[in-house]
Amino acid sequence: MAPTTRRTSRITPPPGPSSGHEANTIKKTRFFTAYDKEISFKSLRQIAKDESTTESTARRWLKQCENMGILAYRYTRGRSGKLGKPSKVTKAMCKKLVDPARNPVRNQPYEAQIAYHKIPSHIDPSAQQAPGILRELGTRYDDENIVERGERKGVKFYVAVWVTWFDKAKKLEFYNDEEEYEEQPPMPTKPRRRPTTETPEEYQARLTDWEAQKPHKVDVKPQGNSMTQKYYTERLLPVYIDAIQKARIRDPGPWLFQEDGDPSYGMRKRGLAQQLKENNWIVNLKHPA
Repeated sequence: MAPTTRRTSRITPPPGPSSGHEANTIKKTRFFTAYDKEISFKSLRQIAKDESTTESTARRWLKQCENMGILAYRYTRGRSGKLGKPSKVTKAMCKKLVDPARNPVRNQPYEAQIAYHKIPSHIDPSAQQAPGILRELGTRYDDENIVERGERKGVKFYVAVWVTWFDKAKKLEFYNDEEEYEEQPPMPTKPRRRPTTETPEEYQARLTDWEAQKPHKVDVKPQGNSMTQKYYTERLLPVYIDAIQKARIRDPGPWLFQEDGDPSYGMRKRGLAQQLKENNWIVNLKHPA
């Protein structure tokens, strides 16, 4: 009969060093704590065995503690690995600098190296940043120390792109409608003449009030992508139609076209854009925004 193994005590994972891996901070700290307390009456081999490590590893940790101090208690990364961005100095450049055949003056003074490599040793004053102007205390707001700051102009550009389940646009579509469309406020309705109920003087008074209620011309530009439906139909919609046609070749199933709620896309009423979409059997999915 085979011996039973249910009562056998086994430690999982088994004790021993993890080959090829650096011990973590907790394990190393436990070893150093036990070493400080028990080195007076225990051997290093016994302390390492109690802490589930080897004697050689324990001696290496003690050597690291002697060289690094308390930093040896923690997990240390490989010192040969460089952190940060890769160096801009390539291996070919380093090889050229240390090669005696290509750099015969590398062991000579800097003056000889400058003359050999023809390095400009002078400084161009025009290439340096202009120094700050020192002002006397209390003269900050004097007229000669005040400079008018120019108006800041922002940069605005519009980008369009399409994406499907299988593909996406190869490039961004930058567009700008050069036509400046100014939307004016609505004009009040001109009053009608009532020859049977009012005199010409009363009608002229109402006409004068109507002239006074006319809104002044204001510079009001439309919000959103700042383009007309005609520009959208001629510039962007053909790009989307071509992408949908290619998608139909790959998958003949139904395709839905989703855009945001910009009024220039012609989704609120039938216009140029909607007519072109219907001619190409394109169905719009209304955007919740």
